[in-house]
Amino acid sequence: MSNNEVLPNLSGLGALETVTDLLSITTNNALVNLSGLSSLTGLRRIIVGENELLKNLTGLEKLESVSYQMHITLNKGLLSLTGLENLHYLSEAYITSNDVLPDLSGLEVVIGVQWLVMGENSALTSLAGLNNLRSSTNLIIRGNASLANLDGLDNLTYVGWLQIVGNAELLSLSALVTSASGRSNANARVGALGLKSSISLAILNSCYARSNLCAHSWAASALS
Repeated sequence: MSNNEVLPNLSGLGALETVTDLLSITTNNALVNLSGLSSLTGLRRIIVGENELLKNLTGLEKLESVSYQMHITLNKGLLSLTGLENLHYLSEAYITSNDVLPDLSGLEVVIGVQWLVMGENSALTSLAGLNNLRSSTNLIIRGNASLANLDGLDNLTYVGWLQIVGNAELLSLSALVTSASGRSNANARVGALGLKSSISLAILNSCYARSNLCAHSWAASALS
């Protein structure tokens, strides 16, 4: 569903329960939410992109599974991920270039993901919404100009590859070693960590000194 300039909603798709390949919702400039997909429970891949007036993902409340990829990208007016509260299984998620998205509220039931990319969301100040995430094989946090800390990752205990790049306001990694309750997350493990233009090594060293974070196979560097 693309390039429908005056389409306000997706009414008419209420009987749709699954999509075996790709559901693409792009460049629908009057679309404000995804109402009309109220029966959708599972799909393989979804792209929601370049919908200028889209405010949230309301309409996807019954979606439980995305078996391959979810792309939420270039939605200039997107204010929240509300609508994804029942998404239990998510293989790969790419949340990028949503200019006014402040946090990731709506992803609270996701506990594990293979790929999670959060990039170029200029208003993103918090990773709230990922509070129940326990593991990610690949986690990339890049170019989020307003992100000052990693609060929301308090319960993350395993990452295979963690890349933190170009977050100009990022001051702290403390959420990676302190649980939401304030306790040291001493079992957190990271296979490899790449840092670039985000934080000082002093902060990294302070973080590392309080925990055995990355004891699995530490490979940290400040890349130029």
